[in-house]
Amino acid sequence: MENNDLNSFNEFLLNQLQQRPGNYLKEPKLSALSTFLLGYSIGRAQLYDDDFFGEQGFIHWLLHKKGNPKVSFWEVVLMEEAHNDEHQALELFFEYLETYQKEQNL
Repeated sequence: MENNDLNSFNEFLLNQLQQRPGNYLKEPKLSALSTFLLGYSIGRAQLYDDDFFGEQGFIHWLLHKKGNPKVSFWEVVLMEEAHNDEHQALELFFEYLETYQKEQNL
């Protein structure tokens, strides 16, 4: 995925999905977002190299930022920080994505 495509997807997540999660997710919970992102990544993989989950992408950045680069399921890192509150974990996802986006645009 080219950097512009990745930025567009991140902007979609921050500007549309975060603002109206009910339009895209079954429930405003991290597990619903995880399912959405899995579907997205499978669709993208059919057409392009997808960096959202790749070495240059957000998930890789998040796991390294949280000091858990070998965790198999990225959701665990956010759920632990949110004390197993899926709604709070979803908010954390967007907070970290916003930080990542700002760092990428420097």
